[in-house]
Amino acid sequence: QKSHFFAWSNEIGSVEALAIEYYEEEANGNWKGVHCENGLFHYLFGLFMAETFFVDVPHVFQTRFQDAPLDLATDEFYLRRKNAIESRLTT
Repeated sequence: QKSHFFAWSNEIGSVEALAIEYYEEEANGNWKGVHCENGLFHYLFGLFMAETFFVDVPHVFQTRFQDAPLDLATDEFYLRRKNAIESRLTT
């Protein structure tokens, strides 16, 4: 069970919400924040590497409605796209 805390506004929330509320105060820097765990990193990584997902590899896209190649969660994903991935990481 997740812990709950009283925020500065006397509302009950998570420690993440409490930290965001603290740093949004003008006296503490007037920062804006969002609690997204690792979602932001995954999103940016996906954007950066998107071209490698769609490299011409036979049989990994069987319909135009797929949003990811069939080999995405396999060891073959890297092996089939090694050159494209290495090239992208060095640019």
